[in-house]
Amino acid sequence: SPQSLDMSKTLTSIGTFANGPWDWPPDLSFLE
Repeated sequence: SPQSLDMSKTLTSIGTFANGPWDWPPDLSFLE
């Protein structure tokens, strides 16, 4: 359905963002 396709796009967008230019594990030194 169009809804499930849209959900798939959303998950893909989130996945791309999550895998983006971030270091892992995250650098939390800014919290100190």
